[in-house]
Amino acid sequence: MTQPVLVPDTVRKSCLQSGSQVRRLAKIVMESELKRYVRNRDVVSRQIEGELVIVPIRRGVGDLNSLYTLNPVGSVLWEFLTDGHTLTEMVQRVCEEFEVTGIQAQADIQEFLGSLLEENLVQSVA
Repeated sequence: MTQPVLVPDTVRKSCLQSGSQVRRLAKIVMESELKRYVRNRDVVSRQIEGELVIVPIRRGVGDLNSLYTLNPVGSVLWEFLTDGHTLTEMVQRVCEEFEVTGIQAQADIQEFLGSLLEENLVQSVA
């Protein structure tokens, strides 16, 4: 069973990134300043033993081959994304809840948001 873990770590990752990753992050930054993001309605999430687990629904059935787990920061953002929010609002929320700088929170949230978008777990709304 595949179990990718989507976590916006506050620890800086290596500066070595491929050109496509850098372009993807730059695109997310530009788009996310204006867009609002909301959880995809085709997924379900549950707290199980202190972890938030996300399961995509495909053809009316939970896809148990695609489970996602979130750490506490990711869980706060996931709950926050019940309603549509911008990147700026997400950064403000994380900075209120956790001891992290706005710059670090924004970098981590952009990466997290990119992962959620790639996996179709969130959608952008007008």
